[in-house]
Amino acid sequence: MYQTAVGQGEAIKGEKTLQQIAQEFEVHTTQVTQWKKQALDNLGDLFERANKKKEEGDSDAETDKLYKQIGQLSVENEFLKKKYRQWYGHEPKPLPDSCSLEQR
Repeated sequence: MYQTAVGQGEAIKGEKTLQQIAQEFEVHTTQVTQWKKQALDNLGDLFERANKKKEEGDSDAETDKLYKQIGQLSVENEFLKKKYRQWYGHEPKPLPDSCSLEQR
């Protein structure tokens, strides 16, 4: 595996000929050509994977943060409803449509 990686790097750099690389690693020039093609084909994936993982991590962190906030707000809402019932003896009246907090 190490030989393949080093061979790919040598082939991409272009500092040595395919024949020189083949002799150095004791393989056929066709193998070096395949290494180079494989490396160039997969080069873009290296950067895409790093970005995708970062985006997914950011997305997961944001989702966790929002779920935590929803949980906190739900607990606060239930607490306030309970206190309202204790103080006034009945459930709070729903807001009229004109005062609704929902977006339209």
